[in-house]
Amino acid sequence: MSSALGLYTLFHVVLSLAGIVAGAVVAGGFISGKRLDGWTGVFLTTTAQLDSNLKAIDLRLSPADLAVLDGLRVPAQEYWAHRTKLPWN
Repeated sequence: MSSALGLYTLFHVVLSLAGIVAGAVVAGGFISGKRLDGWTGVFLTTTAQLDSNLKAIDLRLSPADLAVLDGLRVPAQEYWAHRTKLPWN
């Protein structure tokens, strides 16, 4: 597994766990009659973000799209050399 795919998977696992925990807390609040707006916000945000990100799996790029993206590629050393010279560093 590539490191990028591993990080992507880890991100989604953490996001899913946050959604599950927030959902359980919200459900507990619902059962006990307590309004938990903060936890509801976390639940709605994490589940909406996860849904949005999972839709990217179905994204298919044409050879022309891939050629355009390939033209935007910058070697890592060049990228980081430029970034370290920016005024906010």
